[in-house]
Amino acid sequence: MKRWSCSLILLLGIASNAQGWGGVAHELIIQESLKDVARDWGLDKPVLVTPFSDFLKKLGAENAAIQTRDDFAKWLRINPLSPFDKPGKREMMGRPVTPYHILIFYAPRPDDTRDVNLPYDKGEQFWFGSGTKTGSQAFRHMEKPPFNPLHPLNSSGFPLGSVGQASTRAQIYFDLALLAHRLGEPYWAWNFLGCAFHYLEDLGQPYHSAQLLTPVAWHGVLAYLQWGWRADFGFIKTVTHVAANLHHYFEGYVDTFLEAASSRTGAVWRDALRGRDVLDAGISVKRLAKRVRDFSNRFAFESVRATLLMTEKSLLGPRTYQIQDEEHEHAEDPSFYFNPDGSARTAAASQITAIVETLFKNQGAVVRTTVKQFLDKTGEKP
Repeated sequence: MKRWSCSLILLLGIASNAQGWGGVAHELIIQESLKDVARDWGLDKPVLVTPFSDFLKKLGAENAAIQTRDDFAKWLRINPLSPFDKPGKREMMGRPVTPYHILIFYAPRPDDTRDVNLPYDKGEQFWFGSGTKTGSQAFRHMEKPPFNPLHPLNSSGFPLGSVGQASTRAQIYFDLALLAHRLGEPYWAWNFLGCAFHYLEDLGQPYHSAQLLTPVAWHGVLAYLQWGWRADFGFIKTVTHVAANLHHYFEGYVDTFLEAASSRTGAVWRDALRGRDVLDAGISVKRLAKRVRDFSNRFAFESVRATLLMTEKSLLGPRTYQIQDEEHEHAEDPSFYFNPDGSARTAAASQITAIVETLFKNQGAVVRTTVKQFLDKTGEKP
């Protein structure tokens, strides 16, 4: 059992493939957060889609060590096999596209495998498991805050300090956006800024700002005792499976109702994102990301309990909840996993609605704050 306990500590990085929200939510967070300010801030003024090679040539003139695509990938510390330099399907080379839409298109893009199969610090590698595909993406897209005695159930975990790099990656892409703007590549500036939002948004998802919480670990252990050992899953794989199911279900539930035009819950969440308010635009993006992380973490334990109440035991067996990915355009219908107890479902839905509404109010202000900071620093003040 001692071996099992040590292994559980490592599950922060291997509990899922580390997607914070589905692509739908990533896009809609940007769309709704900027809808009321897009025109006033000049986000409706189109720029031309230009090839990555144009940006690379200008960057290479400044930095002799960056002459090729692989040089850039090594410099940015991303997977060179990912399509990080390819425009999306909704764009055409040489055609105009607005910054507003570029930000929407590229908020989901860092899930394109650019952060998989990467080495990282050995000390942090210990807490994230081995440097596998899952481990390195989790390292980039998740971040646990330091232990906070005021919020012990949410911030518990090992080590007691913070672990993860999502806030750092947000700052890196923001700085890269400023660099692209200075080099006269506006399309790539907005492209990189959209990527920065991915990490900010991931930190706004409670499952991405916490380690393996007690209810998840407990149900994972029970699952192993009930069926995992017979299914030849092994202890770690069984606990990982349960943790991933809960994480992905919460993500899929939010995606489904956020996207549905007729959903009252989705309307509440979209309204929460909208507005014109901004936070302190003078702080760095990294510090802003850490604030998002800390705020989101306060809802981690409550989010897990609400997910368990919504689904009863349906996510605790060997069946896998299917998320949105490269093979599946949408996440699996969350209603297939609903708790048959109607009163429990109603209570859980109310809890999740309130949690996400609170998170999205903060997220909308964070998105606007980051765009305003970019406009201020580039001299294109709204």
